[in-house]
Amino acid sequence: MTHNSEKHHRHSLRLPSYDYSQPGAYFVTLCTKGRECVLDDPVVSGIITDVWYALPQWFANVDLDEFVVMPNHVHLVVWLYPPGAGAVPGAGVMHGAGAVPGAGASPAPTRDGNWRIPAPERINLAPTIGDVIGVFKSLVFK
Repeated sequence: MTHNSEKHHRHSLRLPSYDYSQPGAYFVTLCTKGRECVLDDPVVSGIITDVWYALPQWFANVDLDEFVVMPNHVHLVVWLYPPGAGAVPGAGVMHGAGAVPGAGASPAPTRDGNWRIPAPERINLAPTIGDVIGVFKSLVFK
């Protein structure tokens, strides 16, 4: 399929001059392709939930706040802290690499039908919100 700029015109919602590695809370919405209602499947929403709680394993200065899985989209609130500061207790629901439900339980299906979230190869000490969302999406769809 060739790219037709008349037909395919995605515009970035990002502010061109904003530094998305700045500390603060970020509200993110991720939608399914074509807004298809595929996230209401219990297995899919379980994978999304497990990956969400495993994210602090990949990022030392990320704290997880609220998130909700809807039938065709996901809302997330992620806190970023300055490099080296780690997650600051009291800001979000999860703190640092605290309780991680499902860690070690799987995105690649195993023979018994469970999934296993792979361990991080490295920890990103100064991520942007794009880095965090990129890892989230990669792990969910792996």
